[in-house]
Amino acid sequence: MRYYAIVDTNVIVSAALPSRSDSPPKRKIGAIVKGTIVPIHSEYLLNEYRGVLQRDRFRFDRNDVDILVGFLESTGISVEPLKTMASRSFLISITPSMELLNNQ
Repeated sequence: MRYYAIVDTNVIVSAALPSRSDSPPKRKIGAIVKGTIVPIHSEYLLNEYRGVLQRDRFRFDRNDVDILVGFLESTGISVEPLKTMASRSFLISITPSMELLNNQ
């Protein structure tokens, strides 16, 4: 079964940080690599990923950030925000069950 999900920026950052290889964020990214989860993204969200990952405090290599965000972009589905409020984009996410996603 395939799941479609908007991946929160905190999950991306947590998965990129050094930690256990079986951490929940790393399992989510692993599910994206396997094709079990298809990320849904907008240009706004991809820019947010880049901006947060490139913050000095994380010290991620810019090329690594480009590779990660490019991977999410190429494996995902691009959508346009349905509504913009206070200069933030909002999307509607429909997923089968967060419990199912948490068990990936």
